[in-house]
Amino acid sequence: MVSVAPKLRIPRQARSRETLRRILDAFEGALQDKTFEEVTVGELCERAECSVGTFYGRVESKDALLEHLRRRVYGEMQERLAELFDPQRGAAADLDDVVTEQLGVLLDFHIQRRGVIRAVIIQARRHPAFAEQTQLFNGAVLRLVKDSWMQHRDEITAEDPVLAAEQAALMLAGFFREAIVFRELWPTERAFDRQKIFDHSRAMLLHCLTGKAPKELTS
Repeated sequence: MVSVAPKLRIPRQARSRETLRRILDAFEGALQDKTFEEVTVGELCERAECSVGTFYGRVESKDALLEHLRRRVYGEMQERLAELFDPQRGAAADLDDVVTEQLGVLLDFHIQRRGVIRAVIIQARRHPAFAEQTQLFNGAVLRLVKDSWMQHRDEITAEDPVLAAEQAALMLAGFFREAIVFRELWPTERAFDRQKIFDHSRAMLLHCLTGKAPKELTS
């Protein structure tokens, strides 16, 4: 059976759009602590202060609701990344400074929207329609990252700078996924520490690209 993306009902009236916004806010809040399966329509209606009938008047199903939320969150992030990874933005800086700025935004995105990211990743593993949309988003992000870093290809020590940039980006994505999005699956006695994750990922990424440690560690 072919899996297709959920058909979305886009509200036309301002009041309906506001209700959908509240439902999406409620859904994202619930996903911070629960899985997609654990979140119930009743809970969302209570959080969003709407009736079950109103809920199904705005969205057809929980799958459709997740697609609404994916579009909202990933749309916001795509706009931010297009600005952040604009090749001209960091043309006058060195790769260390460029990576440092980019990492801060990417790290906070994973921390703040981890529930949505987790739900989308899991659904992408289960449903081809979600996988296709995730692949499109990831491909766009990967192109932005490589184009940005290739402005500093003279600082990348690998024989194939483009391949090195792609592998470094995938390494970072995997680290954030396991250290932040699915961190409960890796039990540790250490408390979650944003700064330590930032410092570690920055050092790891710069060493992968340039073979060097961050500037403050070499000065």
